[in-house]
Amino acid sequence: MRKRSFRTKLVVGTFLLLVSLLLPGVSSSITMEEIRELKELGVNQAIIDEIIKKEGIQRETKPTPTKPTPTTQPVKKAPTKTEAEVSRRTKFGVGFQSTFPVWGISGMMDMNEKISLQGILGLLGGLKMCSGKGIYRFRREPYWNTYGYGMIGAWWYSYRELEGWTWKEKTETALGLGGGVGIEYNWQALWGPDLPPIWWNLEVGLGVLKFELGWLGRLDYSGLWLGCGGHYRF
Repeated sequence: MRKRSFRTKLVVGTFLLLVSLLLPGVSSSITMEEIRELKELGVNQAIIDEIIKKEGIQRETKPTPTKPTPTTQPVKKAPTKTEAEVSRRTKFGVGFQSTFPVWGISGMMDMNEKISLQGILGLLGGLKMCSGKGIYRFRREPYWNTYGYGMIGAWWYSYRELEGWTWKEKTETALGLGGGVGIEYNWQALWGPDLPPIWWNLEVGLGVLKFELGWLGRLDYSGLWLGCGGHYRF
């Protein structure tokens, strides 16, 4: 089909305008292509808008480019130092332990979450000992636990005895047995995780320990035993 001349377009445009504006009940079946031709002819935009409104022609709109929505990955919360310390389980401990009136160096090892073994070499004080302790934890929390223990060891006591005209050093050895309960507490819970992981304990129990000391007679340490200690855990 030949392209319409300028005069033909002008005639067509004028006719369509008259039909659209003067006869509102009659549809002129105008198309969007003809609307573009009216714009080329210089027809007023207000008149063109009225024709579009009457004919119900959908305007040509440029599609708005949609920006792709970036997918957001869930950000994992970095554990705080406190949480990291809490989640960390230790296995060994070195420090000191006392069972009144004896105290000395101590080492312990966790066999599992409930059971631990502890060795004590008490060389500080008038009464000395070398003992082993079995520990059963009733409850274990990140910063504290409660436990029961049983202990057995060799205790020795040194004294001087007069023989003739001279004093002689003598040592008496005895078997000691004991048992009780205790509580262990990590001071990081109170003073902050920047401190070294030192666990302190308090114990109370009953023990049996008797010495026969010659002319001094019997020395009896049986009864209530109290203890305390501190260990660096790693």
